[in-house]
Amino acid sequence: MCLGVKDPERSGPFGEYGAPSGRGRADARLVRVSEIRRGRRKVADSRRHGERARGRSAGRASTPVALILALWACLPAPHASAQLATSGSQLADNWSVGNAADLISGERNYPNWSDLLFAPIFVQSFGYNSNVLGAPASRALPLGLPHGGAFSLTLLGASSKTYLDGQDFTFNGNFGTKNYFEVPSYNTTQYQLDVGMDWRAASLCKGVVSANASKYQQPLDELLAPGINTVYHNTASISGGCRLVENLNFLFGGTAVATRSSAVTSAANDNNTYTATVGVEYAPSEIYSMSVISDITERIFDNRQLSSLDATAGTLSRQLVQLDHKAQYKRALTDKVSIALMVGLTQVENTTTLSGGGLGEQNVPIYAALVQWTITPKLLVAVSTGQSVGSPLSVIANEQITQSTSLQITYVVTPKLVLQAGVTKSSNSTGQSGPTVTDVAGVEVGNSFDSLSAQASFVYYLTPFLQATGSAQWFRRTSTSYGVTGALFMAGVSYRPY
Repeated sequence: MCLGVKDPERSGPFGEYGAPSGRGRADARLVRVSEIRRGRRKVADSRRHGERARGRSAGRASTPVALILALWACLPAPHASAQLATSGSQLADNWSVGNAADLISGERNYPNWSDLLFAPIFVQSFGYNSNVLGAPASRALPLGLPHGGAFSLTLLGASSKTYLDGQDFTFNGNFGTKNYFEVPSYNTTQYQLDVGMDWRAASLCKGVVSANASKYQQPLDELLAPGINTVYHNTASISGGCRLVENLNFLFGGTAVATRSSAVTSAANDNNTYTATVGVEYAPSEIYSMSVISDITERIFDNRQLSSLDATAGTLSRQLVQLDHKAQYKRALTDKVSIALMVGLTQVENTTTLSGGGLGEQNVPIYAALVQWTITPKLLVAVSTGQSVGSPLSVIANEQITQSTSLQITYVVTPKLVLQAGVTKSSNSTGQSGPTVTDVAGVEVGNSFDSLSAQASFVYYLTPFLQATGSAQWFRRTSTSYGVTGALFMAGVSYRPY
């Protein structure tokens, strides 16, 4: 069975998609392509030990499409896709370190880099961002700052997986710097630290305990207002399941999340979120499964001051309770086609607003659908759509409602070269007559917006551990007050022993 508890800040209808990645989020999406070759290998680990959100990053906060794509790890793997990843895994497994490992330990001869206690990670990329601050092209920036600029992104880190007394312990950490050549004031740093354990209790129960701390620059298509916003995101969670009778499992979990922003406007959405999850899963085979899950979430906004938000005090709360009820169905229709469906209802109960009034209860339907099709052993296509309710990121509100549709295509040209392309369209709103404020640059921030993005990327395996990567992304964001477009180009190398 595929277990997991959603991260309320980075989750969608199908559960956790993960916290932001230390790889640079949108500016380092090119790194994610390198995961395709070994993706199915990770799926196998997920099925053995339960779901652990990794990449956390990257990911798309509150975007159902990206969140649905994370469900690939829960879908039965079509036969052709499994064959697709086999060559990459075998290539890595056959790449022996040889006698070099003897210098590390006199007691153990490591046959592969993957057997080392800690595997180093290094990423060096160069790129160009045409709209660093996400500002309208028609607006002049303060101090004559340019809209775009070239930059370098450097990441250093390490990962580890250790088995001890039947339990699986994992660690992943990295630190990165992004330096703009012409405008040093645009420079940022980022980090990601993840620890986790896959636990088991006899033969009846299993699950995951994990913690994450990360700092990252908010992607352009998620920015609430023009500027550079650094997000600090900390998560602790436990999830698991116990077998009740044959094919019937009880699911449970809990998550605590703290989110803080450096930008003055975005700081109004700073919050602590606590979620508890219970559910029942029926999984008679690897072919399909059904589940019914309920979440209860309390969200506390601790940086909403009446003095700075008095014009919007009638619609903003300091605290709310959110209930999510959903039914999920996953099935492999053939050896090439898999689907995942979800329908549900979100109920939001806002407590007293900053002005002392009340907003009452809000009911929002939620849904999601994903179709994964392995057309040929080299060509994979995924189409998804959905609507979710989550923590506000791109609007000043108590909750953010996101509708999204996406198409993703992956093509393995050769065992060494993988191409990926996709397009995503989304609409974001508060679901209420939320606030409209003016940011420090004089740009009006509304309570709804639409976005459209397209991206293409490649990864070329120079060796099993060294990859050359490249990506291009274009996006457009429009609201009632202004429109923004931008493009991002990146190229680099990535060293990641398996």
